[in-house]
Order: sequence, then structure tokens, then C-alpha cells
Amino acid sequence: MELKVNQIAQIVGGTVEGNGEAVIKSMARIESGRPGSICFYANPKYEQYVYGNKAEAIIVNRDFVPTGEISSTLIRVDDAYSAVATLLDYATAQKKEYRRHRALTARIRLSAKLGRKVYVGDFSYIGRKARIGDRTKIYEQVFVGDNVTIGSGCIIYPGVKIYPGMEIGNNVILHSGVVIGADGFGFARQDDGTYKKIPHTGKVVIEDNVALGANT
Repeated sequence: MELKVNQIAQIVGGTVEGNGEAVIKSMARIESGRPGSICFYANPKYEQYVYGNKAEAIIVNRDFVPTGEISSTLIRVDDAYSAVATLLDYATAQKKEYRRHRALTARIRLSAKLGRKVYVGDFSYIGRKARIGDRTKIYEQVFVGDNVTIGSGCIIYPGVKIYPGMEIGNNVILHSGVVIGADGFGFARQDDGTYKKIPHTGKVVIEDNVALGANT
């Protein structure tokens, strides 16, 4: 990331107090600001680190009233936490390389349909009639069953298993070890005391803009 303070202020909807032309090359914790970096301050218990900070700029709430000398440029926003999330989203988006890639060790059924600039990593499997949207990344050792639908802009991390027939929306993140569509624990007791497994024939639908943590 290399942006001027004025550019960052525009991204996060803030106003600049200081040098808007200063160049930011990295982000840092408020305790360890250094030249060329940007920090954020929102929690009052860290106020001591605002004064004398060497960071090029600090994102603060609009109602922050300094009680000491500040050498850094301030970017005032409505909510510093939210502003940092917005800035991180922007920086992450700039790093994304949406390139088409299908590893030679991946197995993709001929009837599967992949959109534009889809990434498929080594040893991943994509089943029959699966549908993968544009710019989706399917990393290594992922199983995508038959008739699965995955939207655009998704990130499927290594080791994810998606059972046949499941539906995944757009901009979904599935972290490593996620399993979508496994049977529930359902058994019916029989007259002779044994148990018969109850088939689960429905499907799981994950809608847009959802993130599931590792091993969910």
C-alpha cells in the first residue's frame, strides 16, 4: 500500500489536519508508529501513545480533543474502528490478483462451468455440473461436489468440503476446514431396538457476503 494522506481521507470519509501530501506505505499499531506508517486511535487507554508518535498519520474520532502535542497528521472520522476496516478492505482489494489458473493436479469435470478469472489450486476437485462464478478462488485440496453453485468473488480456503447440491452466494469466504452440507445426526429407533438412519435430502444455502471461520 502506498497512498497519500489525502487519498486515505477520501477512502474513509475523513478530514485532514496536517500534511495531506504525506505518503503512507504501511499500517502500524498505535504503540509502534513509525515514519511512513498510519495508525488509528479509538480506545482512551491508548491515548498516551498518540503524543510523540512517529507515525505519518493517525486516524482518530472527530470528537477527539488532544491534551498534548501531536506531530502526526490527523485524519478525523466518525468512527475510527469502522474507518480502519474500510481502509483494510481497500488495501486487500488492491492486492488481489484475479488471474485465471487451473492447477494441473486439479480435477475438474467436463460438465462443470467456471466463470472468468477463476483460480483452482492443486489437488482440488470440482464435480459434475458445478457452477463457479467469476473471480472466485478455490485453493488447494478443496472438494466441490456435483451440482454445487458458488457465486462470484468467493474465497474457498484449503481443505473445504462442499457436498453435492449446496448453494454458495457471492463474496463468501470459507476458511480452512469448513464443511457445508454434511448430514445431521438423525436416527429413528426401530421396534427391534436398532436404529435406522434418517436420510437428509435438503440442501444448505449460504447467501451473499458471509464469512465462515475455520473448521465450521
